Amino acid sequence: MDGIVFTKDGKTIVIYPPGRANTEYEIPEGTSEIGDHAFASTHSLKKLVFPSSMRKIGSFGLSTCPGMEELVLNDGLETIGDFGLYCLTALEDVTIPETVTSIGNYAFSGSGIREVTVPGSVKTINDTAFGACDRLTRVVLSDGVTTISDNAFLRSRVLEEVVIPDTVSDISETAFEESGASLTDGKQFTIVCSKGSYAEEFAEKQGIAVEIKEPDDPGEQTIKEKASQRITIKMTKLASSVGKRVKIKASAKTNLTYKVSNRKVAKVSSKGVITALRPGKVKIYINAKSTDQYKAASKTVRLTVLPGRPKLKTVNISTLAVKVSWSKVKYASGYELFVKSPGEKGFHKRVTRKAKVKSVTHMGLKKGGTYKYKARVFTMVKGKKIYGACSAVKTVKVRR
Repeated sequence: MDGIVFTKDGKTIVIYPPGRANTEYEIPEGTSEIGDHAFASTHSLKKLVFPSSMRKIGSFGLSTCPGMEELVLNDGLETIGDFGLYCLTALEDVTIPETVTSIGNYAFSGSGIREVTVPGSVKTINDTAFGACDRLTRVVLSDGVTTISDNAFLRSRVLEEVVIPDTVSDISETAFEESGASLTDGKQFTIVCSKGSYAEEFAEKQGIAVEIKEPDDPGEQTIKEKASQRITIKMTKLASSVGKRVKIKASAKTNLTYKVSNRKVAKVSSKGVITALRPGKVKIYINAKSTDQYKAASKTVRLTVLPGRPKLKTVNISTLAVKVSWSKVKYASGYELFVKSPGEKGFHKRVTRKAKVKSVTHMGLKKGGTYKYKARVFTMVKGKKIYGACSAVKTVKVRR
């Protein structure tokens, strides 16, 4: 169809030729989905009109279209996928239909929008959904939005005002990271919210300016002062090995929610059970929800995920030599072998080996001497070593 590729049933646009010279395009009625990467890197297109049948924009569906100035989204649209409208630098204004329920990670990141209203049908503002929007000055979140995720408005440097409703009960500590930083009056930006709301508590903790919304009818509404609460937790620094689980023992006056800063390193359940996935360091954000009686509260736990523990095996290969081998450990960057020789008070590191090496031969042993060996794994994360626990000690007795 004019060089535009659809699926056989005509419901999904698969490819819109990036070199097509048209500046405007009206998607045919009956089309329900823009496929992944379908319009990616289309340079000439300036205006795109959606049909009433459109339901989904796929991942990278309209990403990096530098000439896109006008985008007419339809009522009935439900999903804007990850990177769906990424880097539309010429797009200054867009209306998100109230039928949209999901805005993916990085969906509007890098776009030129100046103001945006997110309808209450969208419950979560996902990771970096509006990150690096260099012209974005005002955001209105409608009643119904509940969660603002990590880096949701990261580096939106001219941001001036964010209106947050009472329905929001979870805001990541990094939601507004480096936002509003280029304002000349020294004030980053202002959160507009109700007195006693979760948003107010968040703003105060983060040092963000707050503007309190007045009730619609002050004569009929009375705002009661809420009591403060604390999250009690025994340890704020935890360590666990890959594949292991650890329970955060925390308590507060209201229900707790848990969130992890990097889901590739660890995941956390709704009950605070952490599962270590791979070596690294993460933060676990614990939030106590705001209620009619209590203010919101938050606490951060730091978790280090260690690599696994190797198993040692020793084999005497001659009278005065022993071969020490160890099991392969997932995510290992290398291994360190320690030895305690006769007459020594403690262990000393004998060798460091790369991940591919699984054994070393210790020669020149003393007759009648007792040698002890242990090994540990290390994993390189951001240029630093994270060490796992040492293996069980293996003892070798050299014959006289």
